[in-house]
Amino acid sequence: MSEIERYEEQPSHEIVRVDDELVTRRDLRDAATDSWTSVLAEVGELSGVIAQSDMVPKDIRGNVPATAARVLYGREVGLGPMNALTQLHNVEGRVGMSAEAMRALVLQHGHDIGIPESTSAKVTVTGRRKGSDIWSAVTWTLDDAKRAKLSGKFNWQAYPRQMLLARATAELCRMIFPDVIHGLAATEEFDDVMVVPGQAPVVEGGEASAVTPKKTVSRAKKKAAAAVEPPAPEAPKPPQNVSAAPAEPPAPEPPPAPEPRGGGAGSGEAAAPPPDPEPEPEVEVDEPAPDEDEPPAEPKATNPQVTSLVAKFNGLGVKDRAERLWIVQQIIGREVPSSKEMTKREASHVIDTLVPCESREDLENVLKAAEAHREQQSGGDEG
Repeated sequence: MSEIERYEEQPSHEIVRVDDELVTRRDLRDAATDSWTSVLAEVGELSGVIAQSDMVPKDIRGNVPATAARVLYGREVGLGPMNALTQLHNVEGRVGMSAEAMRALVLQHGHDIGIPESTSAKVTVTGRRKGSDIWSAVTWTLDDAKRAKLSGKFNWQAYPRQMLLARATAELCRMIFPDVIHGLAATEEFDDVMVVPGQAPVVEGGEASAVTPKKTVSRAKKKAAAAVEPPAPEAPKPPQNVSAAPAEPPAPEPPPAPEPRGGGAGSGEAAAPPPDPEPEPEVEVDEPAPDEDEPPAEPKATNPQVTSLVAKFNGLGVKDRAERLWIVQQIIGREVPSSKEMTKREASHVIDTLVPCESREDLENVLKAAEAHREQQSGGDEG
């Protein structure tokens, strides 16, 4: 052949029946952006099977649509279903990826990434694209964190090196590997703007903020009840019957009765003032609902949580029960007679706090950070 013809992929077509006639319909789906349509049914089926599993994060466990959405999102950035569930996170509608997953995807695409320096005061991350000789570097220091007003946050006090690494990783990946991470922020960057762990997380609006509305609603109910009570003057209707019965003026036996009749000719309007004290008992009768103001008691720590906590303590070499209890109390900020007396939320906070600890030194840093945070809070309260 003397000529080479350029091959262009032809759009796919499908034959469908319309009004008993077979017609050809062009498939307008784009392979680059609409490939999810070919796996949607399978993803939905998979999500229905695993949504209730312990392998699904608690924030979406049991939620089939949210599980499917995260799996589909992971598919777009190159993560398998189970990796997507653990490495992608949704914070108030913003999706983030862990810094660790970012580095993994960069390497998976054949690019280079390195960490030549990593300390609690300074971390440098370097990288270059596949086939390039140009290396780029991003450095984050504690001074950078202080200028950004991040260093006072719990995560930065407890894990400064890990947080510096996450910041440097995310900045480098957005700078030279945006096609790999698709512009996502690091989950650790979201943590910087979230409430301190265990202090009502922001993720769903915050448990702390959820308590305030409850009190507000209950107070509104009381005010509404008080506003509704004034119509209680209708209660004087019984006295009208009483005054209507003894029509004779000389009725000494019921002393209160003659007084209302002295002002008017036994009309209902004249009898209304005397019964003013009577509505009070009725208002008091409707008051017995102070328990509604009290938020429902939080569930206690579950057996799996306690078991997980014991296993973590054993891994860190903390065998003494009294020492374990003291550590728990330092983290949650209150005394408990037993780990089983923690609330479910407190137990999750303790577990999440201890998970990154790999040594006694890490544990001591966590406790110091917890103490510093309590002092900072107490100072703020006093102010």
